[in-house]
Amino acid sequence: MARTIANIMENSMGVPVVVDNKTGGTGSVCWQTLINSKADGYTISTVVSELMYISALGYADIGPDDGEFLGLCQSWSGSLVVPSDSQWQTFEEFVKYCKENPGEVSVGDGGTDNIWQLTAYTMEKETGITVNHVPFDGAAGEMTALLGGHCDAIVVGASEAKSNIDSGALKCLCVFNDRPSSAVPDAPIAPDLGYPDLICNVWVGIGCPKGVPDDIRGYLVERVRAAVESEEFRGYTKTRGTDWNYLEPDELYELAISDSTKYAAIIEEAGLAQ
Repeated sequence: MARTIANIMENSMGVPVVVDNKTGGTGSVCWQTLINSKADGYTISTVVSELMYISALGYADIGPDDGEFLGLCQSWSGSLVVPSDSQWQTFEEFVKYCKENPGEVSVGDGGTDNIWQLTAYTMEKETGITVNHVPFDGAAGEMTALLGGHCDAIVVGASEAKSNIDSGALKCLCVFNDRPSSAVPDAPIAPDLGYPDLICNVWVGIGCPKGVPDDIRGYLVERVRAAVESEEFRGYTKTRGTDWNYLEPDELYELAISDSTKYAAIIEEAGLAQ
């Protein structure tokens, strides 16, 4: 995503926009690099939703107030996915069975402290069920496990399961969002099934260090907005099954604070803090 945005911004601004990978710590290394950068507008960064609960996990003392947002670019919804021949063909059937058989159903997730693990715990809380949590190595790992019959269901990004859903191997029982997913547009959404607070999304935006002069920051917001609203970027999200989802900086900040509060509570309740 960063490279797509950078290419569009470079063409519109007429200056090089270079992508420099800063991997590690679920994005915290990248965010920390940004925080420590000179606030002159020459350094911007991707910012991911996972950063909003890093502090609650005890990994790094950083959060949404340590930088500033330039805009949201894309998101994708969490979802509950089962084999197409599963005994549960609706989310209601799944919830009913789990309530009648607490702890029996094995639900895979993306691994310790992964966003889909927190989403699985959120699903438990909002529906009043108890499941057997089984961590795997990321979305690909849990998908392989489900296809191999090593768990009963998985909580995963709808876009990440799209190809296996389209092939008929898997079925999405519910999308954890208040609007349909572009990846699986026919799947029911949680609020329509009676769970208005079962909203869990991964999102990716662009940020800058705190203290960038208002005129420069305003220009960067304009360039990010134009890049995200371009046909090129809309095409990028469409081919990957993610949701085009632009938000202004203040709207993204509100989302970041909301996610930070929500997931901190889930982490405390589930005892996941390090």
